[in-house]
Amino acid sequence: MGQSTDAILCWGLKVGGEDEGCPWEDKAREAGFDDPFSDEAFAYFMIGEKYVSWLKAREEMKKVDVELITHCYWDYPMYILAVRASNKTASRGSPESIPDDYLTVPPQWVEAIIEACKKLGIEYESPGWILCSYWC
Repeated sequence: MGQSTDAILCWGLKVGGEDEGCPWEDKAREAGFDDPFSDEAFAYFMIGEKYVSWLKAREEMKKVDVELITHCYWDYPMYILAVRASNKTASRGSPESIPDDYLTVPPQWVEAIIEACKKLGIEYESPGWILCSYWC
């Protein structure tokens, strides 16, 4: 098994801060789960005022073309809530070209992030371009 180091460019907002993890992680850990993304913990993620499954949260994000991107390191993951169409990944040794118009943000991306935050019960912050890495 080898290691992969990826560069990720996406448009969205960081969810949680360094060592804070993801809001869903916190809820699952509070409920006593060591692995917040395990099948058993899925029911303990919160959207707004209600607990729902992680699968349900993922379905809500799909409706507005938003996804949760994992970055940093697989043992210590950090997360970004990003517009799906903005996600560009380059794996080690495989450079990716960025088209000249790629960094133009359509108004519907802003609406998608606002809607995803509402659906997921996350405080809206001003989104932007994020360049990060993922080592797994």
